[in-house]
Amino acid sequence: MTQGDDKYSTKLVEKLVSLHEQVSKMQNIIENQQSQEKMLTEGLSAKASEAQDLEDELQIYKLIGEMALEDTQCTEMYIMELGKKIDARSSGLLELKTQWNAFAKSFEERRALIELELYGNKPDQLEKLQQLKEMELETCVIRSELHKREEESSRLATDLENQPKIPLRRSYLQRITEITRNSRKQDADIEQIIRDTRELQLESNSINERLHRAYAVVNEAVSRYLQWAFDPKWSFLI
Repeated sequence: MTQGDDKYSTKLVEKLVSLHEQVSKMQNIIENQQSQEKMLTEGLSAKASEAQDLEDELQIYKLIGEMALEDTQCTEMYIMELGKKIDARSSGLLELKTQWNAFAKSFEERRALIELELYGNKPDQLEKLQQLKEMELETCVIRSELHKREEESSRLATDLENQPKIPLRRSYLQRITEITRNSRKQDADIEQIIRDTRELQLESNSINERLHRAYAVVNEAVSRYLQWAFDPKWSFLI
């Protein structure tokens, strides 16, 4: 081999070595790019999965929010309905109080008349008079209880108006329970007043009947006495 051939071979080897180095560098670059692409792909996949989880969680929160909003609206409507019932019961209590006052006034007048008749002429009827006074005391107690229920109803109505727009569910339930409990108390009080009124009416009617019978007996006795006094055949006894 000549010297020229050696030089050519040397240059060729150098080029091959240089190309090999360049190929190795390119392979390293490609491998790095592939590794980065893999990392990016995995990162994108993780982000996509996280985004999907967040989207699912957001949908759940939206659903819970809608359910809570519907629940709140239904609760508000229920409380408004209860408020209307309280107003209606307050009006009913006011009307009942007016009727009761009218009855109590009439009863007071009759009681005064009966007291005058029984106490003035028949001491043995003092027990009946005492019963009438006890009925009067019961009437005062019922009136006081009725007034208390009216104040309680007014307070509940005021509290209902001052309720926040979006109160807690627990607060709603507490208010509903309280309103229902007081509504039942009002029903019981009204029934008690009606029963007491009927008892007073029956007692008053009974006393009036006995008084009328006493009047009839006295009138008959006076009539017989007058007939006897003015009969000529009995005039010698006068």
